Amino acid sequence: MTRHSFGIAVVAATLPSGWCATVDLPIHIRNSNASVQVDIGTPPQTHFLHFDTGSSSTWVVDQNCATTCPNKSGYDRKGYNISDSSTGAALGTYGSIDYFGGKTPGPGVADTSKRGVSSAKWN
Repeated sequence: MTRHSFGIAVVAATLPSGWCATVDLPIHIRNSNASVQVDIGTPPQTHFLHFDTGSSSTWVVDQNCATTCPNKSGYDRKGYNISDSSTGAALGTYGSIDYFGGKTPGPGVADTSKRGVSSAKWN
């Protein structure tokens, strides 16, 4: 088995469990991958977030990985760039999530996320 290391921007959803809420979002399925469409940053840029029920983190690929990393999802990738968002802030942290067959490491960032009329700040 080959392990790949991918450069990403990590947006950790670390709200205490008492602050959790249910959000009803349309689910897009392509090539057996379920995702939700979310706008990230200011001005907002649309990204598709795939479900990861095994961790509390939310992550998106950075601009470099959007063009160079393998993509079997069937979705076009649009890389996140913190410099393109007036609300993006580097957290000075680094995270890594191990998946079967690969790892997704990257810097921690905080930015606004919006779907419809509601928005939340994730960090």
